[in-house]
Amino acid sequence: WTKEEDSLLLSIVQSMRVPMKWSLVAQNLPERTGKQCRERYVNHLNPRLKVADWSPTEDATIFHLYNTIGSHWAKMSKIIPGRTDNGIKNRFHNLRRQLER
Repeated sequence: WTKEEDSLLLSIVQSMRVPMKWSLVAQNLPERTGKQCRERYVNHLNPRLKVADWSPTEDATIFHLYNTIGSHWAKMSKIIPGRTDNGIKNRFHNLRRQLER
């Protein structure tokens, strides 16, 4: 994704109504699909996302939730504000690998 594509995607998303029609968004971005646009926005461009380092509290919450509800990353993302399901999954597996070493 280029900076120009990111800017265009953000402006399109801000001008559209909810629920978002990602296939319509993609019509304004040549060479991009609705799925690509959705994933780029949700995982990278959404202004509500946290970009700061993970806190020890968040790490502990991830392990607690994993032990309680299993690998339901989307459910976890609703409990841990500002973190995506993909980010939580990646953080969990990264921490688990570190602990296994």
